[in-house]
Amino acid sequence: MVLGSMEYVAVGYLTIDEIISEGSVTRSLGGSVAYGAIAAKRYGVTPYIISKVGYDFPEDFLLLLSRYGIAVEGVKRVNAPSTFFRLVYEKDERKVVLKSRCQPITLKELEAVDRTEVMHVGYVFHDIDPTCLKYLREKCRIIAVDVQGLVRFTDSTGIVKLRQPSYPRLWEMLSKVDVIHGEFKEAEILTGIANPKTSAIRIFNRTGALSAVTLGIKGSIIACNEGVFKIPSLQVGKTVDPTGAGDIYTAILSLALSEGEDPIYAAAIASVASGKSVTEKAFKGIPIRREIFEHVEAVYNNIEKIG
Repeated sequence: MVLGSMEYVAVGYLTIDEIISEGSVTRSLGGSVAYGAIAAKRYGVTPYIISKVGYDFPEDFLLLLSRYGIAVEGVKRVNAPSTFFRLVYEKDERKVVLKSRCQPITLKELEAVDRTEVMHVGYVFHDIDPTCLKYLREKCRIIAVDVQGLVRFTDSTGIVKLRQPSYPRLWEMLSKVDVIHGEFKEAEILTGIANPKTSAIRIFNRTGALSAVTLGIKGSIIACNEGVFKIPSLQVGKTVDPTGAGDIYTAILSLALSEGEDPIYAAAIASVASGKSVTEKAFKGIPIRREIFEHVEAVYNNIEKIG
């Protein structure tokens, strides 16, 4: 089945996240596409997910997405394990272990979409080959990539580490993209540059894409045709759960750009959305559109041009 024109399509693994913290063990739905799609729906657009899950993927997770109003017909269940992460929190540290990885998402699954305004490729662990970005480029007006899963690898025990990806012609493939997002450590690994401002500039210079490097509670830095800007974060209370904040940032940034907002104002919108999302666990903190725009001017008025 080939779908007609759509507003927002998220591509990547839905994951099983097992969280171990303070002696308790919980399992929850994870994956960049889950957070991005729910954020898009809360923003007021119709999202669609393309993913692969295994025989062990809980049906309740798909029902949860459906209850948020997200189409899951593009989620293919295969005879293999799902992508499964164990996240161990000890004091202020987090250890991520990859227990299993699902089959890669291929062009066959991507052919389901005929056309979309925003294509959000949310890598969590080498979900699709970067060569597919060239194909996706022809299917959308704006294509955005979260690089997290491109710089992730595992050691012999399954512990997730970061290192420069070995894909041939990766930068050539990323030059097909309009928005590239990475958390500051991911941007450092991708570029080899520790300074987040300089790494954002390097990504922009090599790809021409709007490059966003997020800094947690310190906000974000974007590099684009208009220059380099420091975007403050929204300070709305205690951080309860930062999971998915970067994915939400990418989704809302891309959607704001698709609506004609300039890059600086779009980044302010994204900063508010991601900032509010961390105040509650899992998906509960993701704000609706009205809640976002109540705070955008406060962030926008404090943006600083730094290059």
